[in-house]
Amino acid sequence: MTTTPARDRLRRLDPRGVGHVTALLEHDFGQSASPWATRGAAVLANQFLLDALDRGDCDRFHVWPARDPVALLYSGPSGTLIPAGDPVGGPPLCEAAERVGWRV
Repeated sequence: MTTTPARDRLRRLDPRGVGHVTALLEHDFGQSASPWATRGAAVLANQFLLDALDRGDCDRFHVWPARDPVALLYSGPSGTLIPAGDPVGGPPLCEAAERVGWRV
């Protein structure tokens, strides 16, 4: 059995990290590097997540890895799950999704 290094673990977003995650969501976080993508496209694609951060819902976000996030998962109060960021974060984010009681 292997263990995940502490720096690579999933964690909930705390208020101190909101500014960093907001900047990531505003600047192509999880967007393709295609030449026709515009800077504004990232903001539009992540509008719901940015709105949730503005509302103060940072405790509903899980980020991975803990130190310098490349992926995140928002879990809404109604069971809505919204992932963003690098797809490589999928497996760790699944761990969080299983704990939040989402439904189809």
